[in-house]
Amino acid sequence: MISISNEPMAPPHYVFVCRACGKTSKGQWGAESMDGWDESCAINSVLAREIDVVRDVRGFVVEIKEQG
Repeated sequence: MISISNEPMAPPHYVFVCRACGKTSKGQWGAESMDGWDESCAINSVLAREIDVVRDVRGFVVEIKEQG
């Protein structure tokens, strides 16, 4: 986990999702994240509504449903 001051945090009911590995975090740089969130995750992350993410049995995101 990377720690920076003034870290961008996801609003309520949203989460940052790493598009490369499927890990999630409430903070873009790893605050309240799954184990192993790193700089690559932060760079490859997108903000998604929690209701739109589909997780596998391990908790990793395997799909983000289209909003709308």
